[in-house]
Amino acid sequence: GDGLCYFDARQQLVGLQTNRVERLGPGADGGVRWRVEPKDAIATLRDLKRGTRVHRNRSMAWERLLQKKSAERRIDLH
Repeated sequence: GDGLCYFDARQQLVGLQTNRVERLGPGADGGVRWRVEPKDAIATLRDLKRGTRVHRNRSMAWERLLQKKSAERRIDLH
């Protein structure tokens, strides 16, 4: 699945993989609310709690697009 990351209480970057991500709708602060099912148990993700800002750093949909022949680009060098 997609890769996500967040900063823990010590401002250390923590990464996690997801099994499933579902868009729920608009968030209270003008953002978007998501339901995330992490690959690993929540208890192993230090300092992750409701309200933690989470960033996506890997998109499987994007990765799949880049693997297609149509994503190939060639530049002629002289």
